[in-house]
Amino acid sequence: PPTSGPMSGDAIRLGVIGFGIRGKQLMRALGFADKQWKEEMIAATTKNPNDTRLKDFMEQENLNVQIRGVCDIFDTYGEMAVETGTVDGKKPARYRTYEELIASPDIDAVVIAAPDHWHAPMAIAAARAGKHVYVEKPMTHNMSETYELYNTIRVTGVVFQVGHQHRQTQSFLTAIDAINKGSFSHISLIHTNTKH
Repeated sequence: PPTSGPMSGDAIRLGVIGFGIRGKQLMRALGFADKQWKEEMIAATTKNPNDTRLKDFMEQENLNVQIRGVCDIFDTYGEMAVETGTVDGKKPARYRTYEELIASPDIDAVVIAAPDHWHAPMAIAAARAGKHVYVEKPMTHNMSETYELYNTIRVTGVVFQVGHQHRQTQSFLTAIDAINKGSFSHISLIHTNTKH
């Protein structure tokens, strides 16, 4: 994608809640890769010089963010998140609970990559604490959580984003375009898959 433009000014101070598979991926998207992934990418590039994943990571734009806090109940992931977010010897704080993380005055916004059933409660608590929120899908598990989250965001005025991986890829955009153009007659079955 095109670059976002200048990222000057004060850095956004992030707290990351959850450092499992998706948490690690989101940290890489923010510019922070864990040691194990880097080692795997070096080996992959050595094996196949056409593998550009490490090169692409190293060349991504600086988003002017700092990882100021991390939280994962699994100690191995929690310590790995601290190591991953450490820059120039400055370590992010490790919090035992998400409540402690969102209460920190050193955190401007949170990235929530915890198990699905925690997304809405954590997002609601973070917004009530005045933290901007990025949460992975699913945003909520039921309609009552959806309305509570909506009303909380509306009242607090924080910036709120939901990650919908793959929804912006060309296959989805093509399908939306075809539907909007009325290219199909009655649709009785939709089948999708993701190739990994």
